[in-house]
This record gives sequence, structure tokens and C-alpha cells, in this order.
Amino acid sequence: MKLTHHVKRWSGALSLFLVSLVWVSIQWETLRGIATEGPSVVDTFDEVALMLLLLATLVVLAYEIRTTTTE
Repeated sequence: MKLTHHVKRWSGALSLFLVSLVWVSIQWETLRGIATEGPSVVDTFDEVALMLLLLATLVVLAYEIRTTTTE
């Protein structure tokens, strides 16, 4: 198989992975706060919304990887 076939096959998962990296970089301080101080760090609606977007992106990424590997 050619490399272009693999790139086309995994393009959805790669795109979602890059979006996940963007969400993690945006939420880096909040994620560090959760790891050290617990969930009480998330105190604004914006932080909650961004954390939910990160969670949704990771769930869809896991689904995309599962779908791609079972093709």
C-alpha cells in the first residue's frame, strides 16, 4: 500500500488528534490545576465549556481510531 492510502485512511483521526492538542494547550493551566488541586479549580462557565469540548473531542477521536482500525 502506498503512503497516500494510509494518510487518507487516517486523516480523520489525525485531524481530531491535532484538534485535541489545541484544546489541551488552551486548557493547560486548568488541567494542571485539576491534577494538583482537584476539580474545584474549574469555577467558570468558560472553563467548564472548554473541558466538555475537550472531552467530546477525545471521545470522538477514540471512536474514529476504533472505526479506522476495524475497517
